[in-house]
Amino acid sequence: MGWRPRRARGTPLLLLLLLLLLWPVPGAGVLQGHIPGQPVTPHWVLDGQPWRTVSLEEPVSKPDMGLVALEAEGQELLLELEKNQLLAPGYIETHYGPDGQPVVLAPNHTVRCFHGLWDAPPEDHCHYQGRVRGFPDSWVVLCTCSGMSGLITLSRNASYYLRPWPPRGSKDFSTHEIFRMEQLLTWKGTCGHRDPGNKAGMTSLPGGPQSRGRREARRTRKYLELYIVADHTLFLTRHRNLNHTKQRLLEVANYVDQLLRTLDIQVALTGLEVWTERDRSRVTQDANATLWAFLQWRRGLWAQRPHDSAQLLTGRAFQGATVGLAPVEGMCRAESSGGVSTDHSELPIGAAATVAHEIGHSLGLSHDPDGCCVEAAAESGGCVMAAATGYAGGGSGLRRGG
Repeated sequence: MGWRPRRARGTPLLLLLLLLLLWPVPGAGVLQGHIPGQPVTPHWVLDGQPWRTVSLEEPVSKPDMGLVALEAEGQELLLELEKNQLLAPGYIETHYGPDGQPVVLAPNHTVRCFHGLWDAPPEDHCHYQGRVRGFPDSWVVLCTCSGMSGLITLSRNASYYLRPWPPRGSKDFSTHEIFRMEQLLTWKGTCGHRDPGNKAGMTSLPGGPQSRGRREARRTRKYLELYIVADHTLFLTRHRNLNHTKQRLLEVANYVDQLLRTLDIQVALTGLEVWTERDRSRVTQDANATLWAFLQWRRGLWAQRPHDSAQLLTGRAFQGATVGLAPVEGMCRAESSGGVSTDHSELPIGAAATVAHEIGHSLGLSHDPDGCCVEAAAESGGCVMAAATGYAGGGSGLRRGG
């Protein structure tokens, strides 16, 4: 079998020191122009022979597991990557033809399916997770569909974003840039859920802090069947490019999976859908109205394709600073297990942090009290449930709400 990437316990939300941080609303100027970074050329290291490299310009079959070498601020990094087994058996992709009729595809992206079952021979799959060799608290989420892009976290104080430069759309992906996350401008948004005035009475599922020890003793990996939807506005912001819109959803789902694993939840993506011709439910600047219209539409979807949670990603901006909304404990009821989020950032991790937060509400997690994230340790999972998303200063992290 050879080496296998080791998942660092708790570290995915060390990232969220940087995850819920630097994500601007489109048009806010972040990543609209060129942010100075260090030019790098990542290389695959293949066949178990150290530093036998293959340039990203060459057509290379994406391996199930592999090593990538690159340099950051003069330091050589070796990324140990594994394809994320994100897609559930029977995974489908849906869009709509000019006549408004659904076009349903069943692409075969991965050779190994959910729960260790084997599927038919794979198509190319380009969404990875992993770690950095020699950094025990590191973690990596990368997309290799067109060059390489994604987040590389070495420690609490060192996190980098890697992306092709020139950006996607250019034919030359041999040149990339890597830059520290601190180089991004800061922006803050909020969850649309309003906590009751008596925060002392709000607890996580199932029960209050007294039961946390018992819950920790019973922790086992759980699987969340997710269906993710892009509205028509998001399709338009992707220049009506169906493949680019699908890749956006897959990148977001890959990050969501990484974030939720700190809660011992693994995402199984049952399907994605792009509203190519028109919105199938009413989407407006009113987050609450958009949510309940989407949940009404989801009832018909669930009857055809059962799943645990459906999440709508919209290209619209909601009123005020709201970037997402979901019913608390909505997953306990079939009619309300879903959420809506704005794709408020150029980088997919911004939207993913919001989606993960709203899924947390659906699972019954309330907002963390103000100030709790300052003391959140990686071992406790970080602060997914902070009410505000955005950079809040050096000490904040993510942990389970309650």
